[in-house]
Amino acid sequence: MPKRTIQIDREEHFGARLAKLRMEAGYSQRDLAKELGISQRMIAYYEKETKHPPTHLLPLFAEALGVSTEACFPPRRTPSSSPGDSPSASRR
Repeated sequence: MPKRTIQIDREEHFGARLAKLRMEAGYSQRDLAKELGISQRMIAYYEKETKHPPTHLLPLFAEALGVSTEACFPPRRTPSSSPGDSPSASRR
């Protein structure tokens, strides 16, 4: 299945991203759980704000949802190159 390009809010947590990707792919929690061989309860658990699936399931989620594993996570924040944004600048 080809990977899809998805627009996702950069501030969304993992669970919200997972739920959004699942719904965009047309899966119910129960259908996705069946596809992955886990329970619907586990999908609901992973879609909560503070819970993450084990790393061995990430490629399975990505494949079932037609996205890369990176699409499930917010982009890494990089330090700004602007001197006014550095932590040391705020201490002056």
